[in-house]
Amino acid sequence: GERTRARERCADAARACSERIDALIDALADPAADEPAAGTGHAEALRLRGCLAHLGGCQEFLDQLRESFAGLRLLADHMEGRTDDVDFIAGLRKSMSQVRAALIGLQRALVAVPYPFDPPGGSIARYAIDQVPPADDLGGIGGGASRAIEALYALHARVLGRLAVMGEALEGNASLTTEVAAPSGG
Repeated sequence: GERTRARERCADAARACSERIDALIDALADPAADEPAAGTGHAEALRLRGCLAHLGGCQEFLDQLRESFAGLRLLADHMEGRTDDVDFIAGLRKSMSQVRAALIGLQRALVAVPYPFDPPGGSIARYAIDQVPPADDLGGIGGGASRAIEALYALHARVLGRLAVMGEALEGNASLTTEVAAPSGG
């Protein structure tokens, strides 16, 4: 359906971005590249590409978190006057459990992935999901899910933005323009 088509479009865009990032990394590794674009820029681009790969590998967890969090928000918005409704509370607890499980999955998947920007020393998991709230903490689970979703999408955008800036700087060097130019038709 529509979700499958959207995933296919995203995969196509990711492949095109990957080609551009690989060209940028190759150009930065070129000994003819001007400093300061080369050298430390090559290591940074490799680090950022690795970060993108890890984030992409966690997309299923992030999708699960986003979808289960939307359901939890809907239930929480309709909670008033229903605290004695056993079926409603059971559904709310199930939804909380699903959101919490997605948070735990993301945290485990990202705990060993270094945060790619300053200050160094932390992981992406620590940046996005410092601690998973207790199973009975509705506000903590909802707040944690919201922060994680926002943080991970913001990190993804920041990594892509930094790589774009690096590519633009490198493309400014006329001798390398053809190496990192956009693929034809895109």
